[in-house]
Amino acid sequence: MVKKKKAPAPGTGAYVPGVVQPVDTSVEGLDKHHRIMDAALELFAIRGYPATAVPEIAKAAGVATGTIYRYFETKEDLLNTLYQRWRSHFNDSILAPAPDGLSVEGAFGLIWRRMIGWMRDYPLQTIFLEQHYLKPFLSDESREHDGVYIAGAEALVAMAIDTGDIRPMPPGLVTAMVWGTAVGMSKLEHSGNLVLDEAAISHAEKNLWNAIKA
Repeated sequence: MVKKKKAPAPGTGAYVPGVVQPVDTSVEGLDKHHRIMDAALELFAIRGYPATAVPEIAKAAGVATGTIYRYFETKEDLLNTLYQRWRSHFNDSILAPAPDGLSVEGAFGLIWRRMIGWMRDYPLQTIFLEQHYLKPFLSDESREHDGVYIAGAEALVAMAIDTGDIRPMPPGLVTAMVWGTAVGMSKLEHSGNLVLDEAAISHAEKNLWNAIKA
């Protein structure tokens, strides 16, 4: 039985997924792979996974439909590869170590701005992750990627509650408040219904902190 390789972490170099079919690792082959990933991301984000057909992805990527199956066994495999890549990128970006000596309030502000910054830099990826979160076609491995951020965020909140910097409350509630606010602001900015300038970002940060601080 052929075992599928895991995708390397973002930023570690050229990405070649493990598939049953032979993979073209030439410059041209990797370019096709990137075009397929970009096309699938946009179509899944805008139309959703069920409404997107493989031939449509191939057309948008400028490749033959059969070419996609040289890189991905199924459309579901393509979806999960995309999901794991961008959820890992989000996790690594938001949960990166904070500078030494930062106060709890400062750490909260840092994470908040990392999250807002990521969603502004990657609007399609944000929509894609939100649309497909907890959907039945996600693999167990994709769901594990979701759990990394949740566990990391809740651990930080739990420590802040123990030190008395945040009021006693379920850590998941704080995580949901911050996540929901960031996603909502990102969506409104993307739709043109909110000007997400420094004043708005700071105002939201202050109000979120006031809602949870001890």
